[in-house]
Amino acid sequence: MSDKATTEANIDALLPTNGLGEITAVDVADAIKEAVDFADTVQLTLNNITTDTTAVLTDQVVTVDDTAGDVTYTLLPAATAHERQITVKKIAGPNLTIIQADGSETIDGANTVTLTTQYESVTIYSTSTEWIIL
Repeated sequence: MSDKATTEANIDALLPTNGLGEITAVDVADAIKEAVDFADTVQLTLNNITTDTTAVLTDQVVTVDDTAGDVTYTLLPAATAHERQITVKKIAGPNLTIIQADGSETIDGANTVTLTTQYESVTIYSTSTEWIIL
């Protein structure tokens, strides 16, 4: 289930009716407040890598230390990572941080994106058919 669908399901569960099957403005306001409070508790996962690594579905922020040599971070197939966003940041090292699309898939039309400068980052999003840079 996507984050949007989960949020909608949470809102639906929070919306009580007044016994007549009607929803009041107060009910809606309370549900919105609960949804915002829930959204404020969402935390990002951080994965620090130093060697070639294949993405996992829980990756959200990936930091890369390429001090020991070039590091390739290979993305999951775009269909598997449907509507997921990942930020990759080069945090240390003189070598290359390479973000590799799966197989023949692309990231904004290219098979790879390369980070060359310390603290450089890129945020990418899966459209289910390809990855795009945001």
